[in-house]
Amino acid sequence: SGPINSFMSWHIWVPLGRLSYSGYLIHIPVMILVLGQTKDEEYFSNFIGFFITRAMSIVGTTYFFAIFWSACFEISFGRIEKLILMGGAKSTSVADKKVIATVKEVEQEKPWGDDPEKQ
Repeated sequence: SGPINSFMSWHIWVPLGRLSYSGYLIHIPVMILVLGQTKDEEYFSNFIGFFITRAMSIVGTTYFFAIFWSACFEISFGRIEKLILMGGAKSTSVADKKVIATVKEVEQEKPWGDDPEKQ
């Protein structure tokens, strides 16, 4: 329960972890796609040229496809898994429960009455 644990248990890391894992799964096919498109011989002349033409294009393409991969598979299967594990019951978040309670309180009070013409 130290500062590192509290920092690493933030909810922002969940989607970033999914995106990172999707990028890990997709990067080899993307490397084959990008590097397989060259028809001539490649010579390593300088680091900056290689970094801009190869590394940046592979990383950009990988995370472009990783966003769609995560949206199609990770999120969809996560919802299915939640339905299976929760027994098919629809879960309500804490914020939704607060809104529902507030609406019920307002409906019970009804300061404006049921008939708007009587006011």
